[in-house]
Order: sequence, then structure tokens, then C-alpha cells
Amino acid sequence: MKIVFIILLSTQGLLYVHEPIPDGKKCLEVAEEWRNNNTTHTWEVNGDATLNGYYVNEGHPLQGSRLIATACGTTIDAPQD
Repeated sequence: MKIVFIILLSTQGLLYVHEPIPDGKKCLEVAEEWRNNNTTHTWEVNGDATLNGYYVNEGHPLQGSRLIATACGTTIDAPQD
């Protein structure tokens, strides 16, 4: 199965969210949809312009985390014993 990895930076370190890519859609389309639905862009945080970027919205379990990257890939099945 093809998936898109959404990579977030939080106070707890890096967090990885994965979303399946439906047939007929492209990886970056799914990543863009996730970003549009779950984040808000800010130009600065507490007056610091170096902290501009997309942050996960309030009310979301990962609120406050900063979106730093996306990557496309496939699931990796665990070896069978």
C-alpha cells in the first residue's frame, strides 16, 4: 500500500503521521489535503519570524506540532514467524 508520511516536530521530538494514498491520487495531493485540513500557517511565533511555518491546529491530538516535511513511500510488512 502506498502512503504519505507527514513529519512533525514537537516538544517531544519528531512525530510521524501516515496517511494511505487512495487509488487515483498522488502522494503530494494527499499531503496537501492533510496540511490544509490540519494546520494553520503563521509568519511568526511570539515575534520570532524564524519560527514561521505550518502548525497543527488547536483541538487536534498533535496540536502545536510544526509540519517540517512529507515523504512518499509504501508500508513495510513485518516478517512472518
